[in-house]
Amino acid sequence: MSTTQELKIFDDKHIRTFWDDKDEKWLFCINDIVAALTDSPDPADYFKTRRKRDKDLDDFVRGSKCPTHSFVSTDGKLHAVRCMDLQGIFRIIQSIPSKKAEPFKRWLALVGAERIHQMQDPELGIQQSLQDYKRFKGLKQENLRDNMTNEELVMNMLAELTTSNITKEEHPETMSEHASVAKRGGSVAKVAREAFEKQTGKKVVSSMSMKRFIDSQQPQLDFGEDEKEI
Repeated sequence: MSTTQELKIFDDKHIRTFWDDKDEKWLFCINDIVAALTDSPDPADYFKTRRKRDKDLDDFVRGSKCPTHSFVSTDGKLHAVRCMDLQGIFRIIQSIPSKKAEPFKRWLALVGAERIHQMQDPELGIQQSLQDYKRFKGLKQENLRDNMTNEELVMNMLAELTTSNITKEEHPETMSEHASVAKRGGSVAKVAREAFEKQTGKKVVSSMSMKRFIDSQQPQLDFGEDEKEI
């Protein structure tokens, strides 16, 4: 099984994920999802308690395929954790009382739609995978959003704003409905991007990062002649 491992961010919380090429779907670390929704210092124990109180949730987890995946932990060692796909994560969210539930659903829908956009329109750019986008800009540990140009930020915000507004109006519930909404939000940004590029002759997606911008502003000094005189 070929997988692509990524560390995604929601509300300053790290969510360990991996993309399963065989089944073509994202899987998420259950403990990280619970931690993001509840801010619990012990998400594993919290989830265990929820399962005891919610028989339907417990039956669902027992009947679901929850593969384990090894991620590098803070101690630098590999640790196997239980994961679940988008459909399963949506079911878990329904059982956890959290004010973050709705924004988290929208975030999940955007993650789920990410690969759809990338496969259907590789030139969309704003919807490229995080790793590809950061590599394109020459980034490693730096925050991607902090290294976007004004054009990239505006298009990204337009997609997010459109998705958020459609979600508020239509109240999607299932994973496929959320993914559809996210795709429509991305389509609005795509239309705007294409119109912008046609009118300006300038590409929205840029390899420019903050470091590259600063480097480009540094004067290029040539000491060649001075060295010859000395």
